[in-house]
Amino acid sequence: MYLHHEGVCGIPEYACALTAMDKKFKVISGHFGEDRFWKEIKSACMGAAAASAYSRCRFAVIGHTYTDMIDMPTDDHRILSATGQLLCRPEVEEIEEAYKRVTQKQADSMCAEFRSFYDVDHTVTDAHMLESAKIAVAFDEIIRKYNIDAFGYYWWGEKENIIKLRAQSALAVSRLSAMGIPGVTEGDIKAAMAMKILNMLGGGGMFMEFMALDFDENVFLAGHDGPGNVDLALGKPLLENLQVHHGKTGEGPGISFKMKEGVCTILNLSQFGTQKPFKLIYTIAEVVPGDVLKIGNPNCRVKVNKPFCEFFNNWCQHAPGHHSALGLGDFSDEIECFAEKTGFDCVCV
Repeated sequence: MYLHHEGVCGIPEYACALTAMDKKFKVISGHFGEDRFWKEIKSACMGAAAASAYSRCRFAVIGHTYTDMIDMPTDDHRILSATGQLLCRPEVEEIEEAYKRVTQKQADSMCAEFRSFYDVDHTVTDAHMLESAKIAVAFDEIIRKYNIDAFGYYWWGEKENIIKLRAQSALAVSRLSAMGIPGVTEGDIKAAMAMKILNMLGGGGMFMEFMALDFDENVFLAGHDGPGNVDLALGKPLLENLQVHHGKTGEGPGISFKMKEGVCTILNLSQFGTQKPFKLIYTIAEVVPGDVLKIGNPNCRVKVNKPFCEFFNNWCQHAPGHHSALGLGDFSDEIECFAEKTGFDCVCV
């Protein structure tokens, strides 16, 4: 009878054997009626499963990274090491040609989908909606042609139509992000890769950078222009036409929404300060209620658990890029397990 209940006895033996074989392992102890035990099991399984899927992902940049942003160019060899594939680089002209092939039926169907999903401000005309719908169909074609799992995109352009394909792409890319294929403007593939991790773990993943600070309440605004992950919206997102974009040429519909509140994970994927393929830098924070900027782009108030200056000084010491991903929920255990399986460095701030 005592041998029947002595299952724990053999665990140190396994630990010795795995250590001798230079194999990593993790021990999770508990009984089957304990919630904490199952939560740890679930986190480990989710992190490991996401890492396995991630190793087969295909990442892409369409166009190029935003001019002179020195943290954003990405070493293709690091992506090759992490996924077994080089960075996919579709040409901007491919989207242009796909745009020309869009049928009226495809455009009308996409337009109806957008109108049902968004509150449309009076500044957004039927012409804006039609163009955004055609661009969404074109992006869909190229993303599926290359079987892309996450992507960055950007181009300046000289021709009016080329500028329009980028300036009015927010709806197209937001739709893909909500479908689990995160895309980010400014060509920052590392931010899209971080969004993909949070997406696979169940947290969504919104494209963000650190914005305005409120020193009295110890919160900062997090957000970015262009596409947003509308899965994180509380209520219907709003469309309004923007004459001025975030340091970019062209005009087009902008998306804004109130973010769902609660515990969140901010995740940065960096290629700096590590000899491994990539480094994950993350923190656990909280999306809190309060005023945000009314700029036609999603942003939210985020509170960290220490004075912001102390947090931010420490955050920057780990060489993050200035773009990150924000997902709803605490995914610290999953991220640690993900990093262990992928062989990425991992730092919690």
